[in-house]
Parts: sequence; C-alpha cells; structure tokens
Amino acid sequence: METEQLAIFNDQMERIGTRSRAEVHAQGLWHQTFQCWFLQSVQDKQTLLFQRRAACKKDFPNLLDITAAGHLLSDEEPRDGVREIQEELGLSLNYTALIPAGIIQDQLVFEHFKDREFCHLYFYHLQQDIAGLILQKEEVASIVQFATLDCIRLFQQQTTTITGLEYSPTATGGTLTASVKDFTSANFCPHNPHYYAQVFAAAQRYSLR
Repeated sequence: METEQLAIFNDQMERIGTRSRAEVHAQGLWHQTFQCWFLQSVQDKQTLLFQRRAACKKDFPNLLDITAAGHLLSDEEPRDGVREIQEELGLSLNYTALIPAGIIQDQLVFEHFKDREFCHLYFYHLQQDIAGLILQKEEVASIVQFATLDCIRLFQQQTTTITGLEYSPTATGGTLTASVKDFTSANFCPHNPHYYAQVFAAAQRYSLR
C-alpha cells in the first residue's frame, strides 16, 4: 500500500503532481480521500455508524473512525471510492445511492506521520440490519452505532461518556453480535475539531424518514 500512487495538491486543491503514499504521509502532502458515513434511523432518532479499526492497523489501531473510507489513487475520481464500502463492509452499492456532502479540509501532524486530506464526504442511509454486514477483518474489527446527538454532546464536551451498540464478529463467523458499551473521546480517531463538527452538522441536515 505504501507504494500506491496518489495525486498531490496545494492547499487550494490545485493538482501539482503524483507521489507514493509513503512520500505523501512522510512529507505531509495534500491528497484526496473518500469518506462515507452510514446513517440509520432507530425509533425516529438518527444514528451514526463508526468502524472500529482493526488491531493490526499501522495507524490508530482499535480506534473508532469513519464507517468506510480510503485514499483515492492518482487516476481515480471521488466516485471510485465506493469500492471501499464493498471491501470493508461487504456491501455493494452504486455511487448514485450516496448523498454527497461536500469536501472537508482536514490535517493531522505528528512527528512520524503527517496527514493532510481533502475529504470527499458522503452519507448513506443504511436500511438493512447492521448485523448482516461482512467486515474485512484486516481493516475493520467491529461497527459501533451511536445517536448523532450523543456524538455532538461528547465532542462539544457536554458529557465525558456516551453509550453505543457495538456489532462484532463471532468466533464462528456469520452475523455480527451486538453488545452495549460505553465510550469516551479517547476511543475515537483524532481529527481536527472542525472535522467532527462539520460531519455532525451535515448529518443532521438529512432526514431519514
């Protein structure tokens, strides 16, 4: 994966060349990602689905992140990112089923890792049972469902803990098994504060009725 070729951009999102994924993260070059957040209605309340990153992931193992996401290669358009949903969740969708929600400019800078992304944001209204999703074990450990309003309260520091429903694979495979768990902000992947605020605000604009 580190040798994958990604298009790189300046901070005005003007394409300026191509670099390997390893170079992009080492040098902190702007690049594009596809991000799709799943929404679901539960008892007339909107919920958001997070994936728990697999324990074997190099970056942010076991932390909660976007439902399905990935880098866009140098020859790809945002619509090509729909493949990430099939790969990570076993759900085959047409691009037209997604709700486009704009682009978020997000950056994280650590000593060993510099990630500057133009995030092409989408939502998808999941109407099937979460337990039927097929998780790519190398990427996704489980799916966790939260009320959108609870996520807002947590990231606005109105509370320190929220409750979610975690869907995990069983030892024998088959459908995912749900369990109730409590989570704090430390359980979530780091993003710029504005990132989560924009995602939650965008999610609230969509009615699931």
